[in-house]
Amino acid sequence: MRNLLAFLAAAAITFAILGWYLDWYKVQSTPMPCGNTRISIDINGRKIREDVRRGVQQGEEKLSVKSEAEQQTGAPRP
Repeated sequence: MRNLLAFLAAAAITFAILGWYLDWYKVQSTPMPCGNTRISIDINGRKIREDVRRGVQQGEEKLSVKSEAEQQTGAPRP
């Protein structure tokens, strides 16, 4: 159970860092007149879908290249 929680925490941290780096979301804080601070998160769903689609396509291309190389040589490549 502890390993599962550690995995989920690592996945959440990775998603947060990767999303910030790839501009999937923006976090903004705005001071309010009453002394409070408003925090807003803008999520760019279109960019997330586009980046994921592009990543899947690149993965498929790499797999097909590896598969073609294995068929030509008859042995799997490391």
